[in-house]
Amino acid sequence: MFDFYKYVEAFNSGDDRAMLDRFWVDDLVVCSARGKEDGVLASGKEGFLKFLEFAHDGVREIMRIQVLIQNKNNIFAEIDMDFHASKDRPDYPFGPLQPGDFITVKMFCLYFLRGDRIEKLKMASWAPNVGITDPPTRGFGPPPPIQGGVRKIF
Repeated sequence: MFDFYKYVEAFNSGDDRAMLDRFWVDDLVVCSARGKEDGVLASGKEGFLKFLEFAHDGVREIMRIQVLIQNKNNIFAEIDMDFHASKDRPDYPFGPLQPGDFITVKMFCLYFLRGDRIEKLKMASWAPNVGITDPPTRGFGPPPPIQGGVRKIF
């Protein structure tokens, strides 16, 4: 069965390319009310990577699972998603962010599996900081990955 906790660990590492290569099919589809008219936010690994690069530009994102329901074909997760800004992001999808800002967004995610990989994700979210749990006091997630001998902060 798909190990969603390993997926969360990979997502939280901050290495988007490695996470996509390990857990997603090439012809993936990501849908959200924030997507185009058809709800598609991104398609294909390169399309999703481009979206993640935009979303993670100066913003560290950490998933915290609240509820997880899974069978062999689907995963439903209620996630409190923490966003910590290191630079000015007036264009951020959940509202303008300045360096040091921290918000949490409750997300409801339905994943569709193809074998041992994710082929489709449908997402819905609440307004920032509504109905969320408190983030851990030990710090903001795991350290970012080291790339080329240099730790990539954001």
